[in-house]
Amino acid sequence: MPYSPRRLEALLGAPLHLATYQQIHALIGNTDAREAEGLDYKRRYSCGDKDKTEKGNDDIAVDIATFANHRGGVIMVGVAEVKEIPSAVLDVEFGTLENRIRQAAASRIHPMPRFEAHRIGDPSDVSQGVLLISVPPALSLPTRSPFRRRRRPVCGGHAGMGRTRCGCRSRKSPRRTAEGSWPPPTRPSASRSWRAASLPRPPRPAGSIRYRCRW
Repeated sequence: MPYSPRRLEALLGAPLHLATYQQIHALIGNTDAREAEGLDYKRRYSCGDKDKTEKGNDDIAVDIATFANHRGGVIMVGVAEVKEIPSAVLDVEFGTLENRIRQAAASRIHPMPRFEAHRIGDPSDVSQGVLLISVPPALSLPTRSPFRRRRRPVCGGHAGMGRTRCGCRSRKSPRRTAEGSWPPPTRPSASRSWRAASLPRPPRPAGSIRYRCRW
């Protein structure tokens, strides 16, 4: 049985696996059915040439990982929205869409989250309709998708610059030694004095870490 949020059950009037095509149509224009943390509408995922298909697969992985890392949710593929309110049902061809979603998630998300795809076919043509992707909250460690931009760490290892944002990708912090850390955190201007006076650079304490930054 697919994961079914209570809010969506109240909107549809039935559990997710018992929802009908007419109940999906009843959501159109309903302000109570606006997108929220547990509900997302998608016209379709990009496909076509290689670049568009790759972008669509990346979007699939990001959407599934986002719901799995939070409280779970449902993605309705085949429903358009305007200002987060469902505006129209645009049937998608089922075909290999379900397999594409599973392959995109398996190749891009680690660890692989649990989710189910439920088809709600158009009564006039059951080969197309709305695909509901039900994603329960993850029970293990947070799932990671490599397509989210991550903030670069704040580096505190630059002489005389304090905690300055830079291109440093090292997540290590200066190692404490008998003489303290380098640069000395209590005297941020001490390291600039030797530059101003054209003096040789003071030696680093033994055991300190040299940061490799891309300036």
